[in-house]
Amino acid sequence: MATFKAILGSTLNNKPKADGTYTVYIRVTQSRVPQYFSISYSVKEKDWNHSPRMGDDGVLKHVRKSHPNHAKINQLISDTIEEMRDKINALPVKTPMRVKEAIKNEADDKSFMAFYAERLEVFKANPNDFRRWKRYNSVYNNLRKFLKGKDLRFDELTHEFVDKYRNHRLKLGRNGNTDFKKMSPILNEAIRRGYYDGPNLLMEEARRVKRRKKRKEALTLAELERLKNLELPEGSLIWHVRNFFILNFYFHGMRAGDSFMLKHRQIQEGRIFYEMEKTEKLASFKIPRDAYYFLNHYLHPDVSPDQFVFPFLSNDTDYSDATFLVKQLESKTALVNKYLRKIAELAEIDKHITTHVARHTFASFARDRIGDISKIQAFLKHSSIRETEIYLSDLTDKSLDESTDEIFG
Repeated sequence: MATFKAILGSTLNNKPKADGTYTVYIRVTQSRVPQYFSISYSVKEKDWNHSPRMGDDGVLKHVRKSHPNHAKINQLISDTIEEMRDKINALPVKTPMRVKEAIKNEADDKSFMAFYAERLEVFKANPNDFRRWKRYNSVYNNLRKFLKGKDLRFDELTHEFVDKYRNHRLKLGRNGNTDFKKMSPILNEAIRRGYYDGPNLLMEEARRVKRRKKRKEALTLAELERLKNLELPEGSLIWHVRNFFILNFYFHGMRAGDSFMLKHRQIQEGRIFYEMEKTEKLASFKIPRDAYYFLNHYLHPDVSPDQFVFPFLSNDTDYSDATFLVKQLESKTALVNKYLRKIAELAEIDKHITTHVARHTFASFARDRIGDISKIQAFLKHSSIRETEIYLSDLTDKSLDESTDEIFG
């Protein structure tokens, strides 16, 4: 329960104004957190009663009769406290932050959808958060389609909602887990800010239902060699796409978005230095000797350090707008994947090859060559050994295949 007390600025060690008066504050304490809100009057220390008595009219006499407006200010203090009390009592969740918003008339009954939209705007405004904005915006749009124009309040995030939304996604061929995983941090932030005090059922649901495993596609070394040896017209788009894929393999499975944005200044003394766009982690690695057969096509002594290594993004285009950059990266990824399908046909590889298959192929190759999962974790820049274990478990285990051959011949 919130408590209220009128105090003079001198109590807070404030400096007096030019006329010797101090601002009058209402101290509101909620959950042991005090907050101070000024009113439109200030009085001198000699006119202030730090231990006021209750008058016959039910109003505490903070301001002494020596002040010409004592009755008016005392009544204002009393009315202000009652108004604050009413606002706080009306709050469904009473936290210091919500109390502050209510008193300053900033509070509203934000719905989950409204709060979600606000978080998206925060992500979108930060150039470093454009990937996060893209992922969370996709889920937000899924949710809007499900709601069909209706709002979604915090108190509607029930087991019934979770079941209905999952069934909706299942009908579309999705299990909903990815959506719940993205909605959950939004709800956690709302809980942290005091907009909701219920359980995070979205997180519970995401943890309860394990995501159905999908086998990660990876190329064998023989298939990779077939890609390398394909005779393609030098300088053509399909030639650049093949080189791009092979170099992503040599670049420790670098993600396509990072490769698209790789600039010549990030290649120094036989190493590549870059910030991973997805995780914002810094990465640096030695360029393998075999990579230069393909990389040398793009390294020229007269090239500008700020030019892109690969010819997919234009050096004359401004990519500072995060939304525009996301769309461009998506477009270029789709284009590269389209040509990778053609390349797979030419190399007679019966697999669905995408840009990410280069990463899977590197992980599979590293596991079979070195077997040290901690080193593979470092190569892939995973957050934990467990993440790497799960990642590798979805790749075909070559050692088990070889053991099968030994058993059955």
